[in-house]
Amino acid sequence: MDEDLETFEVHSSPESVSEEPRFEGTNAARFAIAGTLDELGPVESGDSSILLPGALDWFGFNPAFAEGARPLVQRPLDGEVLYLAEMVESGWTAAEARATAWRDLNERADASPRLAFLVAGLSSALERESVTAAVSLLGTMKLAPTAVPAEIVFAVWQLLDVEGRALTESPLFWSDDVAGLVPSEWRGLAWRQRVEETLDKVRTVWEASSLDAVVWSVAQVRVRLAQKSADPIVRQIAAAAQLQRVEPGDSPEEESPRPRPGSIRQHTSTMVHGTLGWKGDWWYPGGDYFEYVAGLHRHDLYRGGGEFSWSGALSERQRAQAADRLARWIDGVGGGHLDTVFAHSYGGEVVARAVNAGTLVDDVVLLSAPINQRHRDMVDRVSRVIDVRLKVDIVLILAGAGQSIPDQPSVTRFIVDRPFWSHNATHSPKVWEEESIAVKVGL
Repeated sequence: MDEDLETFEVHSSPESVSEEPRFEGTNAARFAIAGTLDELGPVESGDSSILLPGALDWFGFNPAFAEGARPLVQRPLDGEVLYLAEMVESGWTAAEARATAWRDLNERADASPRLAFLVAGLSSALERESVTAAVSLLGTMKLAPTAVPAEIVFAVWQLLDVEGRALTESPLFWSDDVAGLVPSEWRGLAWRQRVEETLDKVRTVWEASSLDAVVWSVAQVRVRLAQKSADPIVRQIAAAAQLQRVEPGDSPEEESPRPRPGSIRQHTSTMVHGTLGWKGDWWYPGGDYFEYVAGLHRHDLYRGGGEFSWSGALSERQRAQAADRLARWIDGVGGGHLDTVFAHSYGGEVVARAVNAGTLVDDVVLLSAPINQRHRDMVDRVSRVIDVRLKVDIVLILAGAGQSIPDQPSVTRFIVDRPFWSHNATHSPKVWEEESIAVKVGL
């Protein structure tokens, strides 16, 4: 099955929090959403909230969270660590901790039990929900590696060494370059046992003050294992841990205007891939989404050789460079003006930067784009923005990304109201056909 089209069942009942394959999608979404609870305020139509309206209800969260979680103590995480520490001290059982923390989280409508809920998910034998909880934990805790004692990192790695890897592959030596990693089989039961043993060490050997460092280290190991998973959805979710470090771009410097070329405008459209998207071909002539759009909706999609692409690297500098190169590409190919640009994920920011610097574009079609101020600035500079996204995008929620552009006459929204695992579902021709997206947005 095409992983971009894989869906999961949505459940809202308390019983569905249990660690069972049939509930894995629901619980993965819950773990992703849990990481946002202390950032939620009232969800206004058209704001750039991390969650879209209805997401909390879909998965059984207390709707009071949409009004803003009640403040905890001086530093929110302190209350969460205390709740988790009490659970660990009483003897950690993942299944019991998961059910209890989920119940308390929603009865109290504050985030105190959140850390325990996420740690219970982290220890799951189910691969996708386990990595989702790990990424959510890293975003929630926001600990820098320098804040975690090296002896804790090494000890945790040894305890979690379910594959007999060399010590030099511990998190202290990791880089963002995961090229060449050999896909490995997930050993879920061994993972759960090792995590429970690690937490038991906090109770019996280590000091309780090390608990947050231990949890952070376990989550780091889990993400590293996921990066070389044989499951592409697991690898996609793991990549969200890197997206958490992408600069939000909410206070951009004014883009430097570029002189317009004097050539005659050509009728041209194009596609811009997102982070790491150059590895795929959906956006390239011959790719499935490219040919779908070119055949039915935009016959002027460029296929003349030298199609635009960029590195897809996780840095603001690379997105700025990509925007400059896109503008120059448009100057040469389109006479400085494009009819339509289809942009996925952080490709949307590349387009927004180019437009804000003076490049002329009529229509921008955003596909699962994380929204920041650059996109909001772009709206008044184009004829139309079509914003297509998933109601629940696990990757964007884990990344803490804004999920909507404010209401304006030039903005048309389409929310895919089905629970897809993949962040890439919005550039699937099958999804576009089944949802009649082109017709409904007037493309």
